[in-house]
Amino acid sequence: MLALVTGTGCGYSFGVVRHEGVESVYVKIFGYRELEHRREIEFDLAQAVGEEMISRSGLEITGPKDADAVLEGEILRFQEQVITEDRNNNVLESSVVIVLNLRLIRSDGAVLVDRRKLTERAEFSVGSGKSEQAARREVFNELAEQIVFALEGEW
Repeated sequence: MLALVTGTGCGYSFGVVRHEGVESVYVKIFGYRELEHRREIEFDLAQAVGEEMISRSGLEITGPKDADAVLEGEILRFQEQVITEDRNNNVLESSVVIVLNLRLIRSDGAVLVDRRKLTERAEFSVGSGKSEQAARREVFNELAEQIVFALEGEW
């Protein structure tokens, strides 16, 4: 029982498994090649990922000069799709699909994580009294959780 609680034995661990020597990370603004897009997508996603990394892993988020590693990402596709509308064409339910590449690069240049075409989908209800901006923020938080979760297995 003690081994399970402390996270030792049987391969169990809690939180993000840190790569040796990585205590601080610089989270770069995610790139996005699409010509017509909302500029805030890159910033919102990078901010949500940074916040999730701090809350789940305890890693320090720093500037590029002080970081042990850099997390960089490129958004390959960001698509919002309407699922249902009311009679007046107001969106009630929507979804977001995001496809991205992620890399975690240690300060010595070693690539610690290289995930290609990581795809996440999140649905949200606007009709519940929630603003579309609040719903999008919730979606980015969910996506950030999934991104950090995807990195856990490789750190």
